[in-house]
Amino acid sequence: MPMGMLKDSNAVTLSGTVLISGTCGLTLGAAPDYGTLAPGGTSSEPGIGLTITNTGTAVGTLSVSGTDWVSGGISHIAVGGTHFAFTPPAAPVYASKTPLTTTPTAVPGVIWGTNATVWQLKATLINTPFSGTLTQTMTFSMAC
Repeated sequence: MPMGMLKDSNAVTLSGTVLISGTCGLTLGAAPDYGTLAPGGTSSEPGIGLTITNTGTAVGTLSVSGTDWVSGGISHIAVGGTHFAFTPPAAPVYASKTPLTTTPTAVPGVIWGTNATVWQLKATLINTPFSGTLTQTMTFSMAC
């Protein structure tokens, strides 16, 4: 007897199916401000906090990259002077954090909900002498 037909006046049930597609969304807290550093100096431990939130409905993989620290189009600190770590369990010291690179790098683990990160900068100058304000652009992308 075909599905969905009544047999002897009894009820017949059908089961429907649906595939729920996951989405990823990304929001970031305020950009790190390392304050004033002397040449060769390192920002304070454990680092500047940056909140990264996946606002979607699925677990995601985060990639991050950045640029050199520049002023007037001239690089003064290499991109790798910026280091970061996800917390908890603990924020490691600068040397134990992951250096930022110009190539998008997948952050270990998966991202769901709100995640705490810490960021530090070591002001090793490429071009000296220099004093003034530098900026770095960081790019965050989420895939799910």
